[in-house]
Amino acid sequence: NGRLPQRLRSNLEAARSLLQHRRAGGFALLALFVVSPLPSAQLFVAAGLMELRLRPLTAVFLLGRLLSYTLYLSAATVAEHHMGHLLRNAFGSVWSVAVQLAFLVGVRTTRATSRDSTSSPDVREVLRHVNSALAL
Repeated sequence: NGRLPQRLRSNLEAARSLLQHRRAGGFALLALFVVSPLPSAQLFVAAGLMELRLRPLTAVFLLGRLLSYTLYLSAATVAEHHMGHLLRNAFGSVWSVAVQLAFLVGVRTTRATSRDSTSSPDVREVLRHVNSALAL
């Protein structure tokens, strides 16, 4: 901690004091570790700089990730069960694949022709390329 500027050390000490000596601060810290979308590295670096006890934070962090990942997995399973067939039909049909390929050809063709000119491609030009690709 001797390498950090005095101002930062003072801020870290004040934050640690607030979190350790107030019940609401400790609860807020635990809640942050349970539901935080922040990457774990940043959370643990901050906790380490404040010289907090890492074992209880690690336990709460693991519990939070277990709960959040379970929630994500459950939501994805429900969504797949109720809407999976719609997505498979929409994106797996022959027409869907043909339209996607036509757009890719149109973008590729438009990019190739726009390199030759200094202006950006016109929307009508892009649509003309897409229509010609669909006619293939």
